[in-house]
Amino acid sequence: MAVSYAGLTLRHGDHDLKRRFGGAMRRDVQGNPVADLQRDLAQVGLSVGTPDGAFGGGTQRILAVLQAALRLGAQLQGPTGERRAEEPLAARQDGVLDAVTTAALGRLIDAGAVLTGWLLRQPVAALAATRTGAGFDRLPHPDVAKGELVLDAAFLPDLRALDGAAAARGLIILVNQVFRRQGDAVSGAIVPPSTRSQHLIGHALDLNLMDGRVVNNSALQIAGKWTPAAKDFAAHAMGLGLRWGAKFSPTDPVHFDRRVDAGAALWDAKFLLNQQQLRAKQPIPLAV
Repeated sequence: MAVSYAGLTLRHGDHDLKRRFGGAMRRDVQGNPVADLQRDLAQVGLSVGTPDGAFGGGTQRILAVLQAALRLGAQLQGPTGERRAEEPLAARQDGVLDAVTTAALGRLIDAGAVLTGWLLRQPVAALAATRTGAGFDRLPHPDVAKGELVLDAAFLPDLRALDGAAAARGLIILVNQVFRRQGDAVSGAIVPPSTRSQHLIGHALDLNLMDGRVVNNSALQIAGKWTPAAKDFAAHAMGLGLRWGAKFSPTDPVHFDRRVDAGAALWDAKFLLNQQQLRAKQPIPLAV
């Protein structure tokens, strides 16, 4: 059955008990549309906590996460565990419930689907010049095998481009970390890990670069002693539009990422759904 929420455009500040809907007092509305929305969001895997009928900042953020996922192309898990991808939808991303978002949410509920993340598995054995480093930890998930990197699908072309750049320069990439599980300690970090890191959405790579017997690591770069091939690799990465942590303050020379604005709904969507994909042990497909 399609959802309707009394045909209302719901927004921050609306409240069932106060009969405030669409930013105005509406005493003729039947039922509790805000609480209904909160329950429906939870049904598709986006819990806002107790459905209290108060459209606060948490409900607004979770609704914006749904909208960002719809714009990107939502990844869904069906009632029997099957995965499928939705076509991108021109949805708003401001956490205001409009007719487009209402219809899309109704379709998900009718299909019995829950949202999942965009994580993929990339075996290092399928890459030309990439290996896992000594400090690399395999993520705890039944799909993830030894020697597999977990990353967001949008970062996969960057990883493969960096692998090709390393191979062309006679380098070996030793991967320390790609996707990071929220709350995990970061061993060997030279800067305090950001609470809104690109690693938390699978858009970053920490590495050392082997050039023959030379390990181009943070200490060597800070000392100005990276080999010419390693310096050229970093310059090439920036030419691809990636950020290099050596340009950060404080500096983090072994870090490369494809930045998603950490204040945007898209970052929130990738963070919540990718972390949930790992935590809830939803399937993580093999990259093709």
